[in-house]
Amino acid sequence: NFSTVLGLGMKQESTSRTVPIHRLAIHEGKAMVGQNQNSRLLEVREVLSFYASTCPGSSLPPLREFENLRVMDMESCELSLRDSNLEELGRLKLLKYVGLVDTPMAELPRRIGRLKLLETLDVRATSITELPPFVEELRKLRCLRAGKGTRMMGRVGKLTCLEELWLHSVDKSPDFAAELQKLSKMRVLVIHLDEVDEGMQKKLVVSLHKLRKIQVLQVWSDAEEKARLGGRDWEGSVPSSQLRQLLLFGIILPRPMPWIDHLRVPKLSKLMLQVETLEVQHLQILGQMPSLRFLCLHIHCYDNRLLYTAGKHEFMVLAYLYVVNIELICGEGALPRIQELEVGGIRVGTDVGLRGNMPLLERVSYHLDCWSCSPVEVINAEEELRQASQAHPNSPVLIIKRWDGVDVCSIPFQGAAHLSEEATKSTINPLLSGAYGQIPQAGYLHCRHTTTRESPHHEAMEPVSLPMIILQKISNNFSTKRILGQGHRNTPALTMKRSNADVCSPSFQGTEPEWF
Repeated sequence: NFSTVLGLGMKQESTSRTVPIHRLAIHEGKAMVGQNQNSRLLEVREVLSFYASTCPGSSLPPLREFENLRVMDMESCELSLRDSNLEELGRLKLLKYVGLVDTPMAELPRRIGRLKLLETLDVRATSITELPPFVEELRKLRCLRAGKGTRMMGRVGKLTCLEELWLHSVDKSPDFAAELQKLSKMRVLVIHLDEVDEGMQKKLVVSLHKLRKIQVLQVWSDAEEKARLGGRDWEGSVPSSQLRQLLLFGIILPRPMPWIDHLRVPKLSKLMLQVETLEVQHLQILGQMPSLRFLCLHIHCYDNRLLYTAGKHEFMVLAYLYVVNIELICGEGALPRIQELEVGGIRVGTDVGLRGNMPLLERVSYHLDCWSCSPVEVINAEEELRQASQAHPNSPVLIIKRWDGVDVCSIPFQGAAHLSEEATKSTINPLLSGAYGQIPQAGYLHCRHTTTRESPHHEAMEPVSLPMIILQKISNNFSTKRILGQGHRNTPALTMKRSNADVCSPSFQGTEPEWF
């Protein structure tokens, strides 16, 4: 269990040459530079675990010397795209873990196919475009993670020991939808699709239903045409009762699956769905889920918007709630543990139940539907929300966004942008063995967002990640012609944009995992 950490300006400690080093970490790598070959501190042949962070390739010891290495994790190292040192990986027959996250590589060394004991291969955020067919020879692989721009060229069904799989562009992998059902040990599945046709949809759903040990299921699609999955495909089979996360982004269902209830998936803690229609009874069922802490619901069609009042005995552990086209009102004593709330589609003048409820609330965002309302009515409604927020015992940050008849969807729904931050907390655990990064908000930094912690006369703006004080330029996607920003303390440049009038519902802009 002897360990040595080098780098980061730390002074090299003298260590007895008779003491073996089993764990070696090099940070900002200068540890091996200038060391005499015969008088190195490190007897790397004894090293079992090697970690390198932000190191140039020249500072790393030759990998062929790590004869007994079990774990190799190189993160953000500055290697050339075809570093010859990495070709030596195939010689390390005892390797069980290979991590190359954020380390530039043009291709996966072919000799990796010889690592018959390898259990984890993580190549996210590299320059690798393909996982060659020889990857399917790694029959003991339990965890495979690949990121955006990396396609699996072998048949994933041959990796029958897989328990965790992260893959991008799975529709480009050979018969992926059918191969998936062979992975009976799968617990964590995070996949992205570029395009989805009807045939692949059916095969994919059939395969997913056969994964009886699945605990985390995330399916992402950014195709121009949203994938619409048939309700019967999903309703035909009940998933594992161990399911903890179900996130479907860019995939539209007719309605929530009937098996989502407290009896059949009692451990479900995170749910993200886009549906054509939603009824009151669906929300009532979700409100009884005993473990549900994160909920993101989007009714795709504006014409199917729903009015719902949350009751006192519903959503008892829910901490994060984001809804679109659901006019959600907090009843007396409802949402006792909610910390973040975003509601897309509140009619002007509606009492949202902010006063006296939600004692743990830290951040709340309301999208006001200003259709057919006078400016005075809108201003009065905003002032009422501000007063309710200021009177709240927890003083939550309040963000107000406006829609009108022309720009019904000009202000994108931001709720899923917080998903990456919240997901970081929930995925840093032994189950996922990974995490999401905080993704900067893409697109416009929309103004017309008024917070209770800024003067309302300044039309204060609160971007997701930029400090207010350094904001130099904003873009307003709201059609009403009104001079904004002149009173802002930083006098930002203001850009006005008009959206098409035929857009009928708020856009749903989920934040994908870091590697997508």
